[in-house]
Amino acid sequence: MGRKDARFDLKSCGMAIKMVRKQSGKSQEVFSSEIDIASSTLSRIENGKQAASMELVHKIMTSLAMSFDETFYPSETPDISSLRRQTFEDLKKLSDDDLIIIRETIKGIMLRNEKKETDNKT
Repeated sequence: MGRKDARFDLKSCGMAIKMVRKQSGKSQEVFSSEIDIASSTLSRIENGKQAASMELVHKIMTSLAMSFDETFYPSETPDISSLRRQTFEDLKKLSDDDLIIIRETIKGIMLRNEKKETDNKT
């Protein structure tokens, strides 16, 4: 099924939110407090029993660092490990100077991995 033919599935959307919330290590109570809604409202959203306003969807996506595709097309989105998601959350808390150091470290690791692949081929 092509994306243009895809239909919005409230239950899948809710399940995606629940999965990412759990991967982030947040309970319904903690997360609902962070986004300023009742935990019962979050429960209904996660169980596909209540649609959220666009404003609330934006809050949820931003707070959990979810992409549009992760939220609305979860069956077409590859799973992101909780380690990668937590790392992304941690990166958002760092200064630009810290990010420069991390970016250069990543470049070094990638170069090392490329060299290993080249050495293994010869």
